[in-house]
Amino acid sequence: MSSLAQALVAAAPERLGDLALPGPRDERWRYSSLRALNTRTFKAAPGESSPLDDGLRTRIASLSPRLVFIDGRHDATRSDLAALGDAVTVDASAPSAQPPPHWPFARAAAVAAPTTSLRVVAACATPIHLFSITTAAAQDAVIQQSLRVELAPGTEASIVHHRLGAADGTAFLNLWRDLDLADGATLRWVEVADEGERTSVVVGTRAVLGAAARFELGEVAAGAALYRHDLDATLAGEQAELVVRGGSMVTKRRHADVNIDARHRAKHTRADSVWRGLADQRGHAIFAGQLIVEEGADGADAALSNKNLLLSPHAEIDTRPVLEIYADEVKAAHGATVGRLDERSLFYLRSRGISEAEARRILQLAFAREPLLQLSDAGLREIALGALAAVLPEDAA
Repeated sequence: MSSLAQALVAAAPERLGDLALPGPRDERWRYSSLRALNTRTFKAAPGESSPLDDGLRTRIASLSPRLVFIDGRHDATRSDLAALGDAVTVDASAPSAQPPPHWPFARAAAVAAPTTSLRVVAACATPIHLFSITTAAAQDAVIQQSLRVELAPGTEASIVHHRLGAADGTAFLNLWRDLDLADGATLRWVEVADEGERTSVVVGTRAVLGAAARFELGEVAAGAALYRHDLDATLAGEQAELVVRGGSMVTKRRHADVNIDARHRAKHTRADSVWRGLADQRGHAIFAGQLIVEEGADGADAALSNKNLLLSPHAEIDTRPVLEIYADEVKAAHGATVGRLDERSLFYLRSRGISEAEARRILQLAFAREPLLQLSDAGLREIALGALAAVLPEDAA
């Protein structure tokens, strides 16, 4: 058993003794090897976290309402949900739901980390800022976090998840999120990160949508030594809707692997995913999208688009769209492309007196912004666009 597997199992050996991490023959992990991680030595999560610097404390305090996790632990003193009143309740010791069986990392986090439950019982007009902070005390440690978010019928909420870590951090961050949207509920979620290139992050997000529920995910994936995000969405109620808008922007040797599974289980459901990818230097971007329309899910509308730009001969992009349809009267479409910057557009900008570096940045930004501009909430849209501008490949600056 590798050091990583040992560190995951150590938290609950009696329940995780049969934990098997993905190997080279696991098709779901075909483009994301754990070989380098399996050769490292990991330690348990630290009992105490390192102090936060002044800049980070100021940043946290400036964003409210907020829910703060430091090195995997809920920090009640830094969290502040008072502005939401009785609309939200938090239980820091809630029971965890069982992750999908093919997600060993999520299973480990669900067992090893205390589950914090965030329940929304009334509409929240203000976005909730969720912080997952990894401190210097977590160097070479396995940090695990388990979160459950429940939206009562007809409620509406927005969450911005900030993953923050030291630039030289070497932790392994394992996040499990279980989202339950009751009938008519709406959840908008934006995922942004500021993590070092030596950090490793695995995120498992499961979302179950009731009738007429809507889940909108916006993400800017800048990658890390290894970044993997699995989204498993089940459209369980009629007229449920999943909307995914985002992109992977990787440079240096960063790695970003995003997998989206949308399962239509009821009639007249809709899933629409638009994802863009940029890879420069020796960056590696992977996108896998699977749309499954089960028997009886008549009237489903399933669409997936993944477009990518290779900015370096040493970069790599892999894309795999999949459609499985077992119902009638279905509208479905998927497509993927990998190309380079349009030389004619670049020449046009250069002929207008724009430097080559700035012209490249303009074209890259225009390409990557398109999905994020489709996010429904203006405030969340600006947050996502700001995160995108910050992580564009360096040679475009």
